[in-house]
Amino acid sequence: MSDRDHWDVFCRVVDNFGDAGVAFRLARGLAREHGKRVRLWLDDLTVLAKLHPEAHAGADSQAVQGVEVRRWRPDGMRWPDEGIADVVVETFGCDTPDPYVEAMAAAKPRPRWINLEYLSAEAWVEESHALPSPHPRFAPLTRHFFFPGFTARTGGLLRERGLLARRDPFQSDPGTRQAFWRSIGVEPPPPEALAVSLFGYAGAPFEGLLDALSRHPGPVWVVAPEGVASAALAAWQGRASGAKAACMPGRSRFSTRTATTSCCGPRISTSCAARIPSCARSGPRSPSCGSPIRKKATRIA
Repeated sequence: MSDRDHWDVFCRVVDNFGDAGVAFRLARGLAREHGKRVRLWLDDLTVLAKLHPEAHAGADSQAVQGVEVRRWRPDGMRWPDEGIADVVVETFGCDTPDPYVEAMAAAKPRPRWINLEYLSAEAWVEESHALPSPHPRFAPLTRHFFFPGFTARTGGLLRERGLLARRDPFQSDPGTRQAFWRSIGVEPPPPEALAVSLFGYAGAPFEGLLDALSRHPGPVWVVAPEGVASAALAAWQGRASGAKAACMPGRSRFSTRTATTSCCGPRISTSCAARIPSCARSGPRSPSCGSPIRKKATRIA
């Protein structure tokens, strides 16, 4: 191994699934495609277990798809007992633990230190990507900001090798797509349907978007992951169902699987999923993950 082959990736789970999902995808890519030895430090393993069924939420240390996953207890860890990596990545401003930073400052040579930021298409990202930030107490220890983006002056996009080669056949084969929908517990949409994956944070205008989708001239399939989006979807369904019932008494049909709302707009089918894309061992494969996807779904249309 070279002197830059050991990586530590730190991640605090704030909300939804994106924090742990991006951090794990980065760690897995470094291990699988670049031959790095990677430890992923997560403070909430329940999210990873939902993403990847082979992960165990109660384990303090485990191997998941070539990545050493460790439970991060910010107030209960000691370094350098756990060792210092050659490259340290803190995701989304989670802050590397102070004892670890002190050990980094004392190390010779000092590790490379990267702050991975959120993806953005805003113009200022080009000017901020790769900027140095010397530590106020431990200079010359320096952290560099890494901004993903869509231009050559940003850090680009996280993408596995062969992703597009897997995606194109998936998109062109109706049978594969139908098998994928069934694997997540959802009836496959008709070919003419508008399929929507719904994600957002608290305060996002879900209701306005869903109202607009309900006026779409054709069928609409909406899939929402567990959490904020599915709660907003359920609230909208309750409001829309009440309006429909008042408009056309006795016409509603509801069950835990399907129901039809036809009074106040075209049909809109929705799925509140208990899992978002997960890398399991069998079943139809999602091209973005390269692994099967499983969801438990309740549909209200």
